[in-house]
Amino acid sequence: MDDFNHHTEILGVTYDYSNWIAQCHVHYSTYAKYLTVRRGASCYEDYLSLFSDA
Repeated sequence: MDDFNHHTEILGVTYDYSNWIAQCHVHYSTYAKYLTVRRGASCYEDYLSLFSDA
């Protein structure tokens, strides 16, 4: 993800991808939490739907 972000900066298109980059950062950190503390969720999709803090 950092490589992609770096390339968008080089190309001057970071703004075009800013929402997508932000969503990726959220999912990367949330998925890491899911892998360590599943809180009873059977899959990542359940984890996202069950816990608003995810």
